[in-house]
Amino acid sequence: MSSYWLGKNPKAKLTDSQITLLHPTVDVAISAGASNVVTCTVTVKDSSGNTLAGVHKMDMIVTDSATNLTLTGTSASGSLAATTGTVLKAHTAKKHVTFITANTGIAEFTLTDTGKTEGELFAVFHGGGPGYSISSPTVTASYG
Repeated sequence: MSSYWLGKNPKAKLTDSQITLLHPTVDVAISAGASNVVTCTVTVKDSSGNTLAGVHKMDMIVTDSATNLTLTGTSASGSLAATTGTVLKAHTAKKHVTFITANTGIAEFTLTDTGKTEGELFAVFHGGGPGYSISSPTVTASYG
């Protein structure tokens, strides 16, 4: 058992499994989907690397800058849609959404782009780790 204090009571300590839940991370991975579609999978994980089940609320943007994290300057030909999880609000069409994961701790999105834009990244802002996670950049082969 670790010696993290819980609240104001110095005798109440968190267990190792409770500490694991305090430091979640988010994996953001892309893969080729259907024709002209890139799939982005967002997985919330505990500090041990296990998928952390539960509904988690986050924001995601499509960006072309891993350093500035600004909205991409291009616009996909199709939509950014959740296939697992739920989009709560689309702030900027095809570029910025607030979403929740399914109760499995996973959300999956598709982005349709007949132009198969290269260099696009999916950045997810969350409360754990450094506060955001970024996918690898898209290449032509990222789109089915």
